[in-house]
Amino acid sequence: MNSLGAICTERQEYDEAIAWFEKSIRFNPKFANPYYGRAHALVGMGKPEAALASIEELFQKAERQDARSESVFRAARDSYEETAKVIAKINKEKADKTLEVYEEHVEDLSGFPVKEERRDLAAMIAGQTQMAWKKNRDHHVIAIRPAYPEPLWQHIKAHELTHIALEAEARALGRNKWFGTTAATRERAIRSMAADIKKLERKGLNNKRTAELMVELLNGACGLVFNAPLDMMIEQRIRDRLPDLRYNQLCSLIQLAKEAESVSINKDARELTPSRILRVNDALNGAMALWLCDFSGGIGDFVQSYRKFDAFPMAQKIYQHFQARNKGKLEPGDEYMLVDECAEMLGVRDWYQWIDDPGVAPQLAREQAAATDAPPQGTTNPALLRSMDMASTMYLLAALERFEKLPASKVKQIALEIAVLGMSGLDYSSSEKKYRLNSLPGEEFSGLEAMCLMHAGLRQVEPDMVTGMDLDEPFSTAKRLYAARSGKAG
Repeated sequence: MNSLGAICTERQEYDEAIAWFEKSIRFNPKFANPYYGRAHALVGMGKPEAALASIEELFQKAERQDARSESVFRAARDSYEETAKVIAKINKEKADKTLEVYEEHVEDLSGFPVKEERRDLAAMIAGQTQMAWKKNRDHHVIAIRPAYPEPLWQHIKAHELTHIALEAEARALGRNKWFGTTAATRERAIRSMAADIKKLERKGLNNKRTAELMVELLNGACGLVFNAPLDMMIEQRIRDRLPDLRYNQLCSLIQLAKEAESVSINKDARELTPSRILRVNDALNGAMALWLCDFSGGIGDFVQSYRKFDAFPMAQKIYQHFQARNKGKLEPGDEYMLVDECAEMLGVRDWYQWIDDPGVAPQLAREQAAATDAPPQGTTNPALLRSMDMASTMYLLAALERFEKLPASKVKQIALEIAVLGMSGLDYSSSEKKYRLNSLPGEEFSGLEAMCLMHAGLRQVEPDMVTGMDLDEPFSTAKRLYAARSGKAG
């Protein structure tokens, strides 16, 4: 009966084809092929949404009976993605209007307008939000990866808007918190991976490359610890509240899952990743794969890629915990407890810390956040550092002059090496030149000089990063002096 349906589809006798496919389904509801065949016939009839419903039914009712049926499931997923993207493009105007209304709601909720940018982001990041209250601005900024495909970017914007909404709701109740790392938390994390770091060095990586890797990998792992639980909450909210983005959302989530899978199974990347970070990444990505499989009704099924990893039982445990917590009523701000609970399961709760959001005092909030934000070390005695503004200005000016002659890649290398060096603390109270850098052989630096090199370097290659050091004012002075010396406009 399935074969007769296929023949009728080839003849474009779609009504008869669907009749045969449905007879086949009635006789054996677990047989995947007729669901897929019916979807093809419905596409031929110009009924793409009905075709997607047929594929959804395939994943809900059919079984993988042997190797031949596996190919049907793969083809059905590909067909679903292709057709869903077509529908999303057809419905673009409706989706745009939905996003416009949602953005207005988030602006009213948060008290700040939202501005959208298209710019390159770090690997594996499709979108990123800078909250107005964290940056001491009069607006939020949502950045989206320029190459992210149409119409999937609409989902990314909805996701970032929901991040703002969650924080705004928590702020209204005085429960918002800011996630960050400090020199102390990073030092604890690095110490827990000492054996793995030695292995990297034995593989031929020099101290400079090891330092760069540790900064990148630790930042990525901490970001995943924070984002994974929140992302699952956010996506369920988008599905419930923005049904016009249904197909954009599912295709985008599958796209992101493919990207995560490609990195997770990359043999070279795994060999260079310390075992503790690998466990965090595998467990959280595995938990999100389990969540997506359920969320999508099996269409977005990437679980098999994570089953072979040692951390998969932990992935199951984390997902089960999320399911249990999500069944109850989560109040605004409860998501931060969920982050902590998952981190406790992974044994990495001491890799980060929270600070309370002052709410009504954004400038104070920014100053407090500076000590617990992003990779570089926060200062332990801001008052002492501010008393050294004149010396800092001159060191920053020297750094600007040095970096003018260097490519951005070299500047980043210097800044990241100092960031790792600073994990165990930089003594900026002493003028003694006791720090050496592999990236600048033959030179020695005082603690303050090294900090200024790092601050100026990060301002050049990562201008939006909070460095955790009170050097912005002397840096502004240094830039004006540099412009005057070089004859450039300030």
